[in-house]
Amino acid sequence: RLAERAFADWRAQPLAHRADALRSVANQLTAERSTYAQLITAEMGKTLREATGEVDKCALTCRHYADHAE
Repeated sequence: RLAERAFADWRAQPLAHRADALRSVANQLTAERSTYAQLITAEMGKTLREATGEVDKCALTCRHYADHAE
């Protein structure tokens, strides 16, 4: 139920607001890149290089959808 309500609320937000939220996530991922990469390495056993690439890929994906969602 909570997830359904959260989805309905999110869906009702203007596209610009949702795009800004994705950009904010991308910026956070980029700013804390090393921290997240170390966490991925510790939790998933990826090399630091692979984990850093994963963080970068996630930030890129967020930016892509923020820029092309419309």
